[in-house]
Formats: sequence, C-alpha cells, structure tokens
Amino acid sequence: MDLQAQLKNDGGFKASLQLTLAFHAQQAETLQSGLASVASNLEQRGFRPQVSPSAAETDNGQSTAVIWKGANQNVLGRWSVESPRPDQISLRLSLGGPLDTGLPPLKLKPKSGLSIRFDAKQLREMGWLKATWPFLVQQAGQGELLIKPMLGSRSGQADTWYWIKGQLSLR
Repeated sequence: MDLQAQLKNDGGFKASLQLTLAFHAQQAETLQSGLASVASNLEQRGFRPQVSPSAAETDNGQSTAVIWKGANQNVLGRWSVESPRPDQISLRLSLGGPLDTGLPPLKLKPKSGLSIRFDAKQLREMGWLKATWPFLVQQAGQGELLIKPMLGSRSGQADTWYWIKGQLSLR
C-alpha cells in the first residue's frame, strides 16, 4: 500500500489523496466486483463515470481507468486498474487530484503488515501533525511507522491480529 497526500491551492479540495494497492492476480474478480459495487453506489448518488480516452480493455475485459465527475462536471476522483506483472494487479485511487501515473508499481510483499512513510513538514503544513505529537516526531524530516501482526489463534480458528508490534523510525 502506498498513500500520498498533497496540499492544493486551487479547486474544491485543500488536499489530494492517492492510494495504491497491490493484489495477487487471482483476486482480480473480487476487485472488479468491489469496484462495480462502488461504481453503482457513486452513480446512485449522482456521480457520473467517464472511461479515460487512453484506457483500453485489458485481456480479462476490465477497463483500466475511470474518472468520476460530479453534477457540475468537476473531476472528484479516479481509479485505475493495472497489471504490472502476470501474477499481480494494482489499483490506484485518487481523490481531489489526478492519478500520478509516473509512480513505479508496488511490489507484493509476502508478509502482512502496514508501513506508513511520512514527511513531517508536509503533515504540519496540512494541519495533520498537531502539537500533541511528541517534539521529536514534529521536528523529524522523514519518518516511517511500521506495524506488524503478531498472529495468534484460538483453537481451530484462523490466525487473527490479537497483538500488534510497531516501530517508529525518524530521519
């Protein structure tokens, strides 16, 4: 997962968000089903989809890019489904700004967990890093928060996230 936030000085949003997720190729049908459900809900709320002119149909029939517009024809969000490798598909979502197509595709990681990289200065400028955060975090240039599951199970049940461990690195 990769999440990026950027300040904006124009348009109807103060910031734009872009989220990139990587999935195993065998999850393509589940992903398409989920996107179809989201699309249906967006259309019921008055948003209109537009397939990007540069988007073509992929081998398995899924459109690669959809732009969502409001009633006033302003672009509110977009998503793109790509297949950077035969064993992987990537979903890019954007709210309040264009998709950054210059980013390299994410690589699937064999283990679960969450890694959040951040730029403390940008977070302060957006008002997302309040004074309640420790001084060292506020003054950091770059940081990364790593959260991993410590899997446990109850007799016969699947592994669950009963405990987590975390690590904060500041540079």
